[in-house]
Amino acid sequence: MEVSYEPIRRVVVRTLAKRDLRDLAWCALVSRVPHLQWIEGLALCVVVDRPAVAHLIHKGEAVISELCWSPMPEYKPWIETYEGQRIPVVRMDGVPLFRYLAEFVRRYTTTSPREAPR
Repeated sequence: MEVSYEPIRRVVVRTLAKRDLRDLAWCALVSRVPHLQWIEGLALCVVVDRPAVAHLIHKGEAVISELCWSPMPEYKPWIETYEGQRIPVVRMDGVPLFRYLAEFVRRYTTTSPREAPR
């Protein structure tokens, strides 16, 4: 048996939006996103373009149709939204892709879109 590691080399983010944490959680719930991700003080909601993933993943690329985020200084295993609804939050420490996404969010939101990392 052969095992190989072929990480994603390029991620394309189509939409990037800062949201209120409670609104981010509510949006994820109504969009049927199973959980939010937490990394380095940020809550992320990642919506992947599934047809694009199937087409591009063999090339080492991925398309994120929406990357919404909110500051969340401390990790909590769930966020309560409106009317007591809750969504789980998964800690993504140690997952390189999510470290890169957190870095992208920080850089992109502190620069103009033309200066954002590519």
